[in-house]
Amino acid sequence: MSESYEVGYGKPPKTSQWKPGQSGNPLGKKKKIKAAPPLASLFADELSETIEVKNAGEIQKLSKAQVLATTVINQLIKASPKDQPKLFQMLDKLGVFEAQSEKFHDAVIKDDVAFTPAEIRMIEAAKRYSESALIEDE
Repeated sequence: MSESYEVGYGKPPKTSQWKPGQSGNPLGKKKKIKAAPPLASLFADELSETIEVKNAGEIQKLSKAQVLATTVINQLIKASPKDQPKLFQMLDKLGVFEAQSEKFHDAVIKDDVAFTPAEIRMIEAAKRYSESALIEDE
């Protein structure tokens, strides 16, 4: 290397230049990450799956959504009066009462449906919740 090499703009020192066969990006280009499916569709897929549940000695095939709804309603029935408004608010946000109000109304008008004690407790708790919600709105 008897030639003189002038270092300057666009001319780095020979010691810091790439060696032959050396990559400037040894790790390579970053791979694209696939977009995850929307969380709502994951929940919908999971809730639509069926599972076997033992109920009153019988094995039934139910969707996970049915099992979840049954569990929530059972917790609502067993809940203390202090906790029931929170559960009713959750169900109200889900629109459960709008769908069920017509069924309850029709059953009461026809008077041909006998409610179980658990359903009566749930109806009474719903009345208490709706009355407390009206008082809070005023």
